[in-house]
Amino acid sequence: MNHLRLVSLSGRFTRFPPGPHVALILALFALPATLPAQPTTLYVDVSNPNCPGAGTAANPYCTIQSGINAARNGDLVLVRPGTYKEKINFGGKAITVRSTKGAVETIIDGSSTPWQSVVSFRGAEGKTTVLEGFSVINGMGSQYTYRGSLTDWFGGGILCERSSPTIRSVIVCGNHARYGGGICCVDGASPTVEDCLFDNNRAFTNGGGAVAMQNCKPRFERCIFRSNICAHTGGGLNFRDNSNPTLVNCTFDGNFAGDYGGGIRAGATSSGTMTNCTFVKNVSRWGGGLAVGSDTQGILGTINVTNSILWGNLASKNGAQISLNGLWPAVINLSYCDVQGGPSQVFKNIVNNPSAAAVNWGAGMLTVNPKFVDPSISDFHIRYDSPCRNKGLNTAPSIATTDFEGDPRVANTTVDMGVDEFFEHLYYTGNLTAGGTVKVNAIGKPNSNVLLGLSVGPRNPPISLPGLGGLLRLGDPIVVLPMSKTAATGRAQLSITVPCGLAKLSVWTQALIGTTLSNLSVITLK
Repeated sequence: MNHLRLVSLSGRFTRFPPGPHVALILALFALPATLPAQPTTLYVDVSNPNCPGAGTAANPYCTIQSGINAARNGDLVLVRPGTYKEKINFGGKAITVRSTKGAVETIIDGSSTPWQSVVSFRGAEGKTTVLEGFSVINGMGSQYTYRGSLTDWFGGGILCERSSPTIRSVIVCGNHARYGGGICCVDGASPTVEDCLFDNNRAFTNGGGAVAMQNCKPRFERCIFRSNICAHTGGGLNFRDNSNPTLVNCTFDGNFAGDYGGGIRAGATSSGTMTNCTFVKNVSRWGGGLAVGSDTQGILGTINVTNSILWGNLASKNGAQISLNGLWPAVINLSYCDVQGGPSQVFKNIVNNPSAAAVNWGAGMLTVNPKFVDPSISDFHIRYDSPCRNKGLNTAPSIATTDFEGDPRVANTTVDMGVDEFFEHLYYTGNLTAGGTVKVNAIGKPNSNVLLGLSVGPRNPPISLPGLGGLLRLGDPIVVLPMSKTAATGRAQLSITVPCGLAKLSVWTQALIGTTLSNLSVITLK
């Protein structure tokens, strides 16, 4: 909140003799006739029976688009939980549209209107336009004419046309289009995409999860591309036509492309930077993990891959991990990466000027099992005994300060490879349901004693306890359960079964690992 204060700059108030300068001083301090509009919070609740509503906390709008239409630059549109069957368009406004309870509980469902993107940014929006905390589902893409000749369906879930918004903590699931089943960035669109999940989206031509086309420079950080499908190129992500994306701490897990690039396909004069990314279980004909090349035009730029892991990807033809193929050549610079099979798993077949195509096997390369905790359930944390621990490059391009889940990125003098940095922390796998079981995992040094604390709420502010590292973040009362010691892998696990008949609740958890208090995690009963 801003406060207006009257201040004597000299330490005392000064008397001025009468004169014209007094009028000047009064004029300087006179308020303008019209004050600038102050930011407003507009409320939206699909369950409001008094539709269309007025946008107040007591009488919210019933649709998100109503809140956007009423908002002015700088305003916040605050959306309560529920399923909103609508399409939304930001209309060029520099506003924030945020949910109060997060993506799992706040859904924008585009199935009510076919053949439109669920969320559209088509008005030159910039970084101060923010979408945060939603699930975006059942989109079918918007009609768009690309480069003046190709008219088709772009951006099933989200379409960014000549716009660069901030998209944060969004689940993009079950959408489809011809280009960019999950999200399409086109004609210079360069959004910042953080902490997002692209899951089970489909594209008929390029980019099952995402596509960047024509001079786009999107940044994807801490994003997961999982189980997306494309009939042609780029199961997880495709970028082409002079685009240059940056990917940091991103996971490509189990994506499929019919032809090139199960995880990523880079083509048509594009370049890109990939730092601390993990490619696992992606499938295509050529380049299960990563495919680079162009069948349409020109020599590509350079693809730089650093501190990354490519392991367990498959190709029915050639290049299980990496493929360079097409009419036009490309260059991939690999350094401080772990690539299964080494150079033997890299396929190269360029028709025009093949001597210009190259895979540069740089410093710090590994070809050994990264020892993920449990890749069968997509748990790509690395174990304490992983050869990828402390084997990355601290000065890698665009390196982040944290890993994919917020742990410090350089935890032990040298960065780790892949999305995970081995660091003492707590996490869980599975869904907590009444009568169900969730597995709580504590990560730390081998043979560390682990105690799990559970509470009904957090302690604010947290407190420091003598002799322990970290802060105690759990509120009273605290229930303590032993988790025994971490194994040689650095992992201790405890399965918790929830009694039936409990109402929805959230349990706050924190572990004491050896003499260090871990981060705070919240397990929510669905």
